[in-house]
Amino acid sequence: MSKMNSFTKGAAGILLFAGIMSSCSPKLSMTRPKITVNHDIQTIQEGDNITLSTTGTKGAYYKWTGPNGQANNDTTSATWSINMIGDASQYTGQYKVTEYLLKDGKVIKSAMDTVTINVKPIPLCTRASDTRFSFKKAGKYRLTIKDVDIRTTTLTGYSLCLNGENCISLTPNSNGKCFNRPSGGNSFEINCSGDCPFSISYTELHDPGGDALTLDNAADLANNILTFNNSKGLKVKVKVEKAK
Repeated sequence: MSKMNSFTKGAAGILLFAGIMSSCSPKLSMTRPKITVNHDIQTIQEGDNITLSTTGTKGAYYKWTGPNGQANNDTTSATWSINMIGDASQYTGQYKVTEYLLKDGKVIKSAMDTVTINVKPIPLCTRASDTRFSFKKAGKYRLTIKDVDIRTTTLTGYSLCLNGENCISLTPNSNGKCFNRPSGGNSFEINCSGDCPFSISYTELHDPGGDALTLDNAADLANNILTFNNSKGLKVKVKVEKAK
């Protein structure tokens, strides 16, 4: 067996030392972030307070962003709490977290995760009685007749009159407003100073009498569609929106 010369022995020693140092040097590893939400993501609605969390790596920094320019300013937090007050559409969209590992002030590793949240608006109205809906908040609203189903051949013209407590139409000194069909328009705005319970009654044109319309089970409060009917087969569908 040949003997190693001094150069070979020196090189081997250096390689061995480098290997030992390499095995002793700490390796920076990152746990890939995964966003979780402390709320059933299918039922989040306007007014909810939710918290987004992510799996974190010790010593990592985080950048949280959301729709419409929202962001979490705390770059050391693996969580982000959001109070969804106001217009639900402002909170609907993609939320993203990017996790960073730094060394000597420089980013050496990063990873991200996203989640999309659809925030449902709170219905504008609630059922107050068999004949009345009620607005949940004071404000200006637009009511629009979307569909009228008339199952009688004797009714050629009619009025649909809104009557309510604390409801003031944009015409001064009036607490009621009527849709005159087919000659008149099918939409108007009202200004409510309270919770505004309101009903819609039906009147044949040129007839002083009238019938109160009953709330229909087909009302879709989640989408702000109110439905009324009466015993004569008249069914009315009304769309409620916040007035701009």
